[in-house]
Amino acid sequence: MIDKEKKRGPLTKLVIHSYEKNDFIKEDEDLKFTTPINPETFTKTSHVELEVSRAHGQPGTNPKYKSTKPEELKIEFILDGTNTLEGYVDKYNQLEVFEQIEAFTKCVYNYEGKIHRPRFLIVKWGAKMKFPCVLSNLGQAYCHIYKI
Repeated sequence: MIDKEKKRGPLTKLVIHSYEKNDFIKEDEDLKFTTPINPETFTKTSHVELEVSRAHGQPGTNPKYKSTKPEELKIEFILDGTNTLEGYVDKYNQLEVFEQIEAFTKCVYNYEGKIHRPRFLIVKWGAKMKFPCVLSNLGQAYCHIYKI
């Protein structure tokens, strides 16, 4: 019988690595962000642009390749301040949610004066997912949970 844990590999958290240059050689360990809980969802989207123009009076068109846009990765995850979620990363467990958000935005969003732009990123999850990128959009939704 095959041990499923060995076949699939260990359960790991999603980690975002931060770099000054797009050669991805020198990582800033102080800015690395590990999601305290693995993402609820992630979506990887690929875009191919096609030229679909047609001459007047022609019934259809033969779409022609125009370009390939960079892939997009959308990740949704939770930052928690209740100290009740099992498996939450110890580094963030004692921090307020706003402090966790600050650590995250320092890694992925903040303007870096030395390089005149936000930092380059590699998103890694498990042994197979490795996504070099730059942040293009950051949304935050807040929810307050009352303890009774």
